[in-house]
Amino acid sequence: MRTGSSAVGLALSWRLTIVGGDCERRVCPRHGRGRDCAPAAPDQALLGGLSTSPLGVGVVRVWASVLSWAAVPVILYGALFLTAAGVEAYMVAFGGARPGDMVFPDFPATPLKESLIEMGIGAGIIAIGLFARSYARRLRLADS
Repeated sequence: MRTGSSAVGLALSWRLTIVGGDCERRVCPRHGRGRDCAPAAPDQALLGGLSTSPLGVGVVRVWASVLSWAAVPVILYGALFLTAAGVEAYMVAFGGARPGDMVFPDFPATPLKESLIEMGIGAGIIAIGLFARSYARRLRLADS
């Protein structure tokens, strides 16, 4: 069952093989019927597939996906913060606006030094979001 790229879809898309389920085969396969059974040839594979549930892998993949998608709004917020502070710094430095003038509606311009500090904060927020996405990618790659 696959429901797109959502976290729930990733968790539900994993095939579970539970011990004792129908995917298990007998340890000593036999040929024939009833009392006329003979052991199978020793060159045949005894067990096929996993015999335990890979639930841990699914949980890590879900959390990696959640972390990756949660980083997107952080990156967008940092980009908005950086852009607004950059426009403000440009208007104060080169556009003739003075601190206290209205550059954006209802937001007076701040001194150039504060605008540059806000640009650095916006860049730092973007860096945190990008780090979270790259860490989530490493988690997903380590699981596969």
